Amino acid sequence: IEANTFAANRLKLRAHEAASRIQQINAAGVEIARRGSGGRAYVAGSVGPLGALLRPIGSVDRDEAFDVFAEHALAVASAEPDVLLLETFGGVDEALIALAAARRSAPSLPIIVSLSVVDDGKTPEGDPLLSAFERLRAAGADALGVNCAVGPRVVYDALGPIMRAVDCPVSVMPNAGYPHRVDDRTVYESAPSYFARFARLFVEAGAAIVGGCCGTTPEH
Repeated sequence: IEANTFAANRLKLRAHEAASRIQQINAAGVEIARRGSGGRAYVAGSVGPLGALLRPIGSVDRDEAFDVFAEHALAVASAEPDVLLLETFGGVDEALIALAAARRSAPSLPIIVSLSVVDDGKTPEGDPLLSAFERLRAAGADALGVNCAVGPRVVYDALGPIMRAVDCPVSVMPNAGYPHRVDDRTVYESAPSYFARFARLFVEAGAAIVGGCCGTTPEH
């Protein structure tokens, strides 16, 4: 199970006047997940994207991005999860920075790097999935995967044909369908039975880790 540490980096916490509590917040997230696992599951410390754009499009340069990721990964790793999960990255370039920073901060922890894809099977920034995986694997990722953004069908169409070509464990955690806004609520339309059918297909295709992202429930 994942610790609720996805957005607990300096840039995002600053918006809530909580940047000085980064160590405390991430430690609490890992501890709550550990307690909730009841000794029956590994705990993944989650590290998400910056939440800000890199230069030249945005205002964050690569050195600052590296420092933010290194600080976040260290805060998570210090609470002793079983694995680091760098997830929901919309482009391989930012994921590579996060991976390098996490390797420096937590050299002894296994690291999973998970990208998101859109309807065309590429990342939101246009990276073909297999070449992105190859770059991340060469940079030291222990496992690779896809999570969030879309439902099981799109993820399966993107990942299924290339999964056997990936020379490490593969993680699959789609959303429970594409999110829709209904009466000011976000609704995910994939039923647990539909999700379960694709879970079997992912396992048959060779996935080592199968789970769910936004909109998934205990029933899923």
